[in-house]
Amino acid sequence: MIFQKHPVCIAKSVDCAILSIVFNRRNRHYSMAHVIYSRQDTISALATIEEASWSVSHQMKNIGVLTSGADAQGMNAAVRSVVRMGLNFGARVFLIMEGYQGLIDGGSQFEEAHWNKVSKIIQLGGTIIGSNICKQFLEREGRLKAAKNLIDKEIVNLIVIGGGGSLIGANLFKEEWSDLLNELAEKEQITKTQHTTFAHLHIAGIVASIDNDFCGTDMTIGADSALHRILESVDAIVTTAVSHQRTFVLEVMGKYCGYLALVAAIASAAEWVFIPEDPPDDGWEDEMCQKLEANRKQGRRLCIVIVAEGAIDRKGKPITTDDVKNAIKQRTEQDTRVTILGGTIIGSNICKQFLEREGRLKAAKNLIDKEIVNLIVIGGGGSLIGANLFKEEWSDLLNELAEKEQITKTQHTTFAHLHIAGIVASIDNDFCGTDMTIGADSALHRILESVDAIVTTAVSHQRTFVLEVMGKYCGYLALVAAIASAAEWVFIPEDPPDDGWEDEMCQKLEANRKQGRRLCIVIVAEGAIDRKGKPITTDDVKNAIKQRTEQDTRVTILGHVQRGGNPSAFDRVLACRMGAEAVAALRDATPDSSACVVSLIGNMAARLPLMACVNRTLKTSEALAAGNYKLALELRGKSFNNNLEIYRKLNHRIPPEAFHISGDDTNQFRIDGKQPQVIAVLNVGAPAAGMNACVRAITRTLLADAFPVLLVNEGFEGLVTDKVFFAKWASVANYISQGASLLGTKRTTPEDNLDKIAEQFSKYSITGLILVGGFEAFMSIKILSAAREKYKEFCIPMVVIPASTINNIPGTELSLGSDTGLNSIVHACDTINQSASGIRKRVFIIETMGGYCGYLATMAALASGADSAYINEEEFGITELKDDVFHLIDKIKGGILRGLVIINEKANKNYNSDFIKRLYSEEGKEHFSSRLNVLGHMQQGGQPSPFDRNYGTKMGVKAAMWITNQIRENCHCDNSIVVVSAHSACLLGMNKRKLEFQPVTWLDAKTNYSKEIPKDQWWMKLRPLLRILAMYKSEYLTQSVCIDDASTD
Repeated sequence: MIFQKHPVCIAKSVDCAILSIVFNRRNRHYSMAHVIYSRQDTISALATIEEASWSVSHQMKNIGVLTSGADAQGMNAAVRSVVRMGLNFGARVFLIMEGYQGLIDGGSQFEEAHWNKVSKIIQLGGTIIGSNICKQFLEREGRLKAAKNLIDKEIVNLIVIGGGGSLIGANLFKEEWSDLLNELAEKEQITKTQHTTFAHLHIAGIVASIDNDFCGTDMTIGADSALHRILESVDAIVTTAVSHQRTFVLEVMGKYCGYLALVAAIASAAEWVFIPEDPPDDGWEDEMCQKLEANRKQGRRLCIVIVAEGAIDRKGKPITTDDVKNAIKQRTEQDTRVTILGGTIIGSNICKQFLEREGRLKAAKNLIDKEIVNLIVIGGGGSLIGANLFKEEWSDLLNELAEKEQITKTQHTTFAHLHIAGIVASIDNDFCGTDMTIGADSALHRILESVDAIVTTAVSHQRTFVLEVMGKYCGYLALVAAIASAAEWVFIPEDPPDDGWEDEMCQKLEANRKQGRRLCIVIVAEGAIDRKGKPITTDDVKNAIKQRTEQDTRVTILGHVQRGGNPSAFDRVLACRMGAEAVAALRDATPDSSACVVSLIGNMAARLPLMACVNRTLKTSEALAAGNYKLALELRGKSFNNNLEIYRKLNHRIPPEAFHISGDDTNQFRIDGKQPQVIAVLNVGAPAAGMNACVRAITRTLLADAFPVLLVNEGFEGLVTDKVFFAKWASVANYISQGASLLGTKRTTPEDNLDKIAEQFSKYSITGLILVGGFEAFMSIKILSAAREKYKEFCIPMVVIPASTINNIPGTELSLGSDTGLNSIVHACDTINQSASGIRKRVFIIETMGGYCGYLATMAALASGADSAYINEEEFGITELKDDVFHLIDKIKGGILRGLVIINEKANKNYNSDFIKRLYSEEGKEHFSSRLNVLGHMQQGGQPSPFDRNYGTKMGVKAAMWITNQIRENCHCDNSIVVVSAHSACLLGMNKRKLEFQPVTWLDAKTNYSKEIPKDQWWMKLRPLLRILAMYKSEYLTQSVCIDDASTD
C-alpha cells in the first residue's frame, strides 16, 4: 500500500494516531542471530510483535492483522507472532487477506486464525495472507467500506505490517475513524450501540520493508534477508568474474533509499557504489575508472560496482547500470558486464590469437618446449572445436616449426603425435555427445534458487514473472528449469512457437489463475525466436501478457549469476569422474588414436570421437540458423527431446476438466456414472526430496490421459483408514518445489493388512498402483504381487519408483532424493571447512546417514575432497585407521592445514564415529586437533535439487505411461483388469544409459535383504579414485566405454 514513497517518521506516544513498533539497536532488549533466510528478520518480527500486542491489550477482544504493500521476508514470522500472542491474551485474531483490499472487500477475506493456522510458516518468505497495492483505500469511499467491515467483525484493534506507504494509510484511517463512524451512523449502516462501542480504533504498525527506508528504526523486517539475497548473487558472480578478469555492475533495489546498495558494497568490498542520498560530483566517471584501473594493476581480477535503482547525479539525473558500463568501456579496456538482480583457479579466456594459424603455431612450440604431447582441454563447444583443429594440424605445425629450425629433428620425431582428450564444461549443455556437461547442473541450481526466491514474493501479490536465462543457441537450461519450476510457458531456440503464441500463452495463464494459482512463471532462453527467426525477448512476452490480461507482470534477467557460485555435488562428482577418465584415455592412446571427448550418457562414462561430436554440434547450429528446427531437435538427442515431451505433457496445456465422482449404496465409486479404472498413488518409506515432484508428474499425466487418480495420505495405513482423495489438476499445483512428502509417508508394509487393503482396492475400483518410496516400497510390491493367488484385487499393474535419500534400493543406480541429500552433506562440509579457515591443523570427522549403504559417505567424500570415507561395504580395522591417521599427519606436515574424514552411520558397530574421533585425537594430538559433526536428518530436509525435481518428473511420467499401457493391453470388456505375470509388478530404475522397468521378483538375487542394500553397487568402483585424489596409492580401473559415434541415443 503506497500513499507516499518517501520515508516518513511517525512519532510514538500515548495519544499518537498510530503506534509504530520499531527495532532500535540502542534500546533493544532482544538478542539477535542469523539463520535460514535471515533469523534477524524473524527475531526482530517476534520481538516487535510482543510489544505491539501489549499496546492493544486494554481492549483485547478482537484483533485484525494485515500485510500491505510490497512483501518482505519475515512478514510470516510477524503474522505468526501476532496470532499466537493475541490468542495468549484471550483475544480472537482475524487474518485479513490481501491487505487493504481484503479490508475493503470484507466477508471471506476475514479469516479467524487458530494456533495451528500459523504453524510451519515462520521460515517462509513473502506473506501467506497476501498483500496488495490497493487503490480503493486511497479514496474515502474505500476507507468507509473498510470501517464498516471492521465494525461488522467487532474489530477495533488493527495491526498493520508493511512499509511507509502502508503505515501512512493506517495513520490516515485512524485519524478519520470518528468521521467515518459518524457517516456510517447517518446512513444507518451501523447502530447507535455500535457507534458508541467501537468509537476508538487502535492501530499498531510493524515496519516491514526490504529497503530499510522507514525513519524511527535501525532495521526493518526484510532488509537483512534482502541483503542475504544480494550477497548470494555477488558471491555467485565472484567465481565467474575472477575466472575471466571482469568488472561487474550490479543494480539492487532502493528507489529512494540507498541502504541495500551501501551495505552490500561494504559487505562485498565493492570498488564503487551509487546511492540516491549521496550523488557523485561531476566527473565521477573518470574518478571511478581511475580507481578500477588502480585495483586491476594491483592484481585484483574482479571489480564490483553497485548501483541503487534510484541513483542520481548532483543535477538529479538518474545514473543507470548502462551509464556506468558505458563509462567504464569508454575509459578502460576492462570486460564489463551488467547484472540486474564455478569459476577456474587457472583462469579462462576467449583467445582470438588461437583462431589464427600463427597463434596455434606458437602453442605447438610451447608444448614441445615443455615436452607435452598429452593435452586435456576443459571447455565448451568452441574450445573443443579449437582442440580438434589443433590435433588435425599438429603434423603440419611441426613441419613448419622444423623448417624454421624452431625445433630439432629429434623433437620433430619424438613429439610427432599429439593426444587430446576433451572434457565438456559448459553451463548451456549444448555439446552433442553427452547428456550432461560440467557446469549445467550448477547453473540450474542458481536458476532454481532464483525462482524459489521469486515464488514467495510473487505468491504474495498474485504476479506473473518472466525470467530470462542463458542459452543463446541451446534451450537446455530454459527447458529443464521450466520443468523443475512448473513454469506455465517456455521459449527455446529449438522449438519456436507458432504464430499467435501470444493468445495461446495468455489463455494458459488465465486458465491457471482461475484455478487459484497465484504465481505464473514464463521462462525465456536468451536465444528464443519465433518461426520467422525474429527474437522473442522478455519485454515482448511481458507486453503480450499486459495487453491481453490484467496480470501484474514483472521481468527478471538472471545474467551471470547462473555462471557463478559453488559447484553442485553432481558437477563435482562428474568433474572428478571425467578428469580421471581423460587421463586414462591419454594413457591408453596410441599414435593412431583420434582425439576423444569423455562424456556422461545416462549414468555411464563414455569416450567418443571428438571429431564426430564437433561435427554434430556444428550441424545443430547450422540447422538452427537455417530454420530447420525439426533437424535441430533430432540432433540434440533423445534426452533433450524427452525433456521437451515431458514439459508439453505436464505444463504446456490448458488443464483438463475434473471428473465427477460419486458413490452408490454398495460403496462402489463411479466416475461420471461409469465403473472407473482408478490409479492409486502412495508414498511408502522414509521421506525423500523429489517425491512431490514425482507425485505431481504421475497425477497430471494420468489426468491428461483421462484416468482418475486416488492420492493416499500416510501410505498403506492411510489407505486402510480411508485417508484418500481423488486428485484434480490443481491438487498438485504447488508440489514440485516442496521437500519431503506432502501426501505423508509411513514405513509400514502391507503384510499385516492384506484383507483390508484388498477390500479398499475393491471399494475404490483400483486397477493400477504406483508406489513412490524407499526399500519398504520395493518390499510392498513384492508382498502384494506374491499375494495375487489369494487376492484377485492385487492382479493389477504395479510399479515402484525408487525414492531414497541413501540410495539403497536394488534395481537402480540412482534413487530419487539422493542428489538432494548429497548436496546437503557437501554444503555442510563446505561450511564446516570454511568455519575453520582461521584455525590451523584441524581434522573434521563427519558422520552421514545411510544405514548400511555407503553411497552418501563415498560420494560426499569425493565431492568435498575428503581424505577418507569409512563405509560398511569396505571392511576396515585398527590397522587401516592408524594408517589413515599417519597419512594425515604426513599431509599436515607437508603444509595442508585441515583434514576431512567422512564415516557412514553404520560403517562399523565397534569403530563408530565417536571411537574414530577419539583415535584421531589421541594418535594425532601433537599434529592436529579433531572435531566430530553428526549431520543427522538435515540430509533429508530442504527443497529438492534441480536434478531430483527433473528426475522425479521424468520417472513419474514414465511410470504413469507404463501403467496406462498395461491397463489398456489387459482391459476386459467389463473394464476389469487381471494381470499375473512377473512383468506386471516392476521397479523403474536408472541403469547405465537408460530408465528401465524390471520385475521385482527378478531382483531377489541382486538384493541383500538383511542390510537392505543391493549386492552390487556401481559407485564402489569409484572408491579407488577417492583414494587416489586423497594422495593414496591405488589402482584405478577405467569406467568408460568407447562409442564410435556422437549420438547419445
